[in-house]
Amino acid sequence: MRGSQEPSLKKRPSRWARRSAAPSAAGPWCCSPASWAGKTTIAKGIIQGLGAAAPDDVSSPTYTLIHEFGEDPKVYHIDLYRLEAAGEVLALGIDELLDGDAILLIEWGERFPALWPPNRIEIRLAALDETTREVSVIL
Repeated sequence: MRGSQEPSLKKRPSRWARRSAAPSAAGPWCCSPASWAGKTTIAKGIIQGLGAAAPDDVSSPTYTLIHEFGEDPKVYHIDLYRLEAAGEVLALGIDELLDGDAILLIEWGERFPALWPPNRIEIRLAALDETTREVSVIL
């Protein structure tokens, strides 16, 4: 999907997640920048769509770096904004998470492109105005 524009991102991500037969097989889901564009809103919808947690239980992991949700599937919501070097990302145990069966939702992953496998889903967000976002999903 490319170039979807709508005032609300709240419903679409959960539909994406429900339609994915095996999201973990597609590799990590990397959600790209644009501060205040809706990265956590996208994560809430995906996590809800996967049945891992209710949207109200999902918050930005800006300071904790990783939040874990659900059991089957296990979902990790990761925010790399505050990290400066690939070594810091690896110290979080990202290699082990990538090798497992969990689903990884990674915010600011584009800052460390060499760490991600080619089989990833990229979600790019752009704030067009205060209430409208452009969402591009690259498979």
